Amino acid sequence: MVKYIFENKKNDKFDAKIFLFDKKEKKFGTYFEENLSKNELTLIKETIKRENFPENKKDFSVISVGASKVILASFDESKADDLFFQKLGGKLSNVLFESEKAVYYVREKAEEAYHLAYGYELGSYRFDKYFTKKESSHYSTLQSLSFAFEKEKLSEKAYADFSAVASSVNLARDLVNEPANVLTPKTYADEIKKLKKCGLEIEILDEKELKKKDFNLLMAVAQASDNKPYVVVMKWIGNKKQKDFDLALVGKGVTFDSGGLNIKTGSGLEYMNYDMGGSAAVVGTLRALALTNSKANVIGVVGLVENAIAGNATRVNDVITSMSGQTVEIMNTDAEGRLVLADLLTYTQQKYQAKKIVDLATLTGAVLVCLSKAYAGLFSNHDKFAEELLKAGVQVDEKLWRLPVDEHFNKMLDSSVADMRNIGTSRWGGSSQGACFLQRFIDEGVQWAHLDIAGTADEDKGTDLNPKGATGFGIKVLYDYVKNNF
Repeated sequence: MVKYIFENKKNDKFDAKIFLFDKKEKKFGTYFEENLSKNELTLIKETIKRENFPENKKDFSVISVGASKVILASFDESKADDLFFQKLGGKLSNVLFESEKAVYYVREKAEEAYHLAYGYELGSYRFDKYFTKKESSHYSTLQSLSFAFEKEKLSEKAYADFSAVASSVNLARDLVNEPANVLTPKTYADEIKKLKKCGLEIEILDEKELKKKDFNLLMAVAQASDNKPYVVVMKWIGNKKQKDFDLALVGKGVTFDSGGLNIKTGSGLEYMNYDMGGSAAVVGTLRALALTNSKANVIGVVGLVENAIAGNATRVNDVITSMSGQTVEIMNTDAEGRLVLADLLTYTQQKYQAKKIVDLATLTGAVLVCLSKAYAGLFSNHDKFAEELLKAGVQVDEKLWRLPVDEHFNKMLDSSVADMRNIGTSRWGGSSQGACFLQRFIDEGVQWAHLDIAGTADEDKGTDLNPKGATGFGIKVLYDYVKNNF
């Protein structure tokens, strides 16, 4: 665990010193020369000339000086916004992997330090608990990252909200990365229960309660698994004078998806422990709101199930009556996430009178065909609500792209024996068909948005802020939306 120190002593010894070099103005940031020895200055000048830094378009130049090193990071002042410093922090997480004690010299604004530390906390994430040998590629040696700034005082308190969000994203990543033999619906519910210490109110509904409350679609997904299902309700009451909830978040938590009788094969089964990414985003968002003492009232509801195969598995052409009373003909048991969400949406509206809802799910492979892994699909019945979410996505670099949810796709769900099918009659527009299915469970007057995060919930290779594996996508955009709208 790296310690971030915002009250740096100038005479501390560091094995890594980080300075910014403005490639446009060809100059260094604040108090560059006074924090370097003559030997270091000489080596830096020689390196800049030899490597043609930063015109060679390298992000960093690393100069070794004995056992320590000086890191030069190139930047363009005109493009140095908050996101730049976050990504710089993420990039530094790789450069500093084998250092122990580093310092970054802040230039003009204190916020620069907080955004860089935030980026480092996100970018340095590793899911390394199952490695039995401590190899350098798995374990960072960095113990502390200090920030030196002379213009105004830096403080850990000012960084607290950033750290709350970053640690919540990393918690969600841990949950998604856990193998399904470890993170069952029961152990997942137990993990969420621990968040009571953050100030959240937690209620856990077990199989008996779910049957009693008519979670019939959710139970149809779970019934073939030895791992029993749970629904967990998390409440954050930031405005005790207000009875209503400002926002409800609903998440799909399929801890492993075999596909059911429509079984996945080969590579299709790989990483199906990731199929609870939507629920992890809900859990992480509620935690972040609690830790930052948000003034909003937000409720999170997640359905935790395993989609397995057995003699009692739900069959194709079975007809299930949902909690809402609508009947569903099961045409594909691998379209299970929408069944889980449908009952969750009904329960959230009936029990808590939610008037504004966002659901999140790794719902369809079709969204990757449409948007690759660059955007999450956004579907909504309310233009202003959708615009607010799109704006929040741009702000935090969790990009959303609005896709259609209309009668063209909705009519594909009509069944000849029930109110609807759980998949459409056409292979085209699968993401919109899934969204239309969910919209059928939204009451009139409720503002609703569905985020299909099947493409953005994990990274194949990794980026500056998202190492390979689970990303925790959705937490930053939802936290920003709540912060700026309530």
